[in-house]
Amino acid sequence: MLTGQITTAQAATEAGVDRSTIMTVRKVARDAAVAALSARPGQRRVDRAEQTEIVRLQHEIDRLTTTIVEQAIELAVLRGKAAWV
Repeated sequence: MLTGQITTAQAATEAGVDRSTIMTVRKVARDAAVAALSARPGQRRVDRAEQTEIVRLQHEIDRLTTTIVEQAIELAVLRGKAAWV
């Protein structure tokens, strides 16, 4: 049907079903294909609770990174440059 080699009526007759059944099957197949193509491969959907947890953990990572940098600077000042050489 998609390539124009057969009509909906002919496909229904060959399958022994009503034309509306062919149209329904065609719509379901088209919708499924569009959904599959629009999904990004390799990535799953994240629900709202997971997204909230991801944001919270990213903030914690940022806070800890800042703390480590501050401590490294303080240690360098306390020990002086001689300790680094």
